[in-house]
Amino acid sequence: MPRRWLLILKMKKESMNRRLTREQAVYVAIPKKEWMNTIITRFDEVGCPLIPLQETEKPTPLVYEFPYLALPVILIAYRASDVGKVVNDPRSREIGGFTGTDIAIENKLKTIAALPVDDMDRSARVSMGVTMNWQEKVAKPSVQNLPKDSLVATAYPNMTQSFLKENGVKAQVLPLGGSIEAAAWSYPNCNAVVDVVVSGDTFLANGVRELETVLSPITIEALAEPKGTSKEALQVYERLLSIFFTEK
Repeated sequence: MPRRWLLILKMKKESMNRRLTREQAVYVAIPKKEWMNTIITRFDEVGCPLIPLQETEKPTPLVYEFPYLALPVILIAYRASDVGKVVNDPRSREIGGFTGTDIAIENKLKTIAALPVDDMDRSARVSMGVTMNWQEKVAKPSVQNLPKDSLVATAYPNMTQSFLKENGVKAQVLPLGGSIEAAAWSYPNCNAVVDVVVSGDTFLANGVRELETVLSPITIEALAEPKGTSKEALQVYERLLSIFFTEK
């Protein structure tokens, strides 16, 4: 048989083997964007690089696998706020996942391990900031003197409500999925926002002045496996976590 045909048969056999492996793989959810980059970098730093899983000639940028590690795991990226929903949905394949401390607390997700803060960007935090609407009315704004008719725009309604209650403030929470800092333009009573802050540039660019920290620090945490996870899948997930959380 010509060498060219032998090569084609070999490629087909490898493709079938990989497809079988993927059907038997353990699926783990990870958050997209900055957290996804952090997770990929972390695995690379501990000697277990990830690559996009290729079903076609073009790689899928939201699905990853370990090419050089005998670990049948496929990582799939979702919106950070959806990771917990997918993991705890009995209809999904995911038996575990990674997410940020902010998302875990906001959605009351059960976590089993956290990346040491020393390995993270210590500046990442959830903070309350005052908008131009309030800055123009009060010389020295504080959480305690926030007007009762105020709206506080945030992607963290549960966390924000608890924070306001702890400070004896009866302002209304305005849940938004994005563009939190822009809410003051649409809502005259939007006197404050609660959002993730790293450098503070987004706050400043929208006329928001950081007032008080709501949650700090933020790190990456591993979600607990849902009930009914098989012993075999759990062993794979535990090995994955032992690799991710190992000391560099």
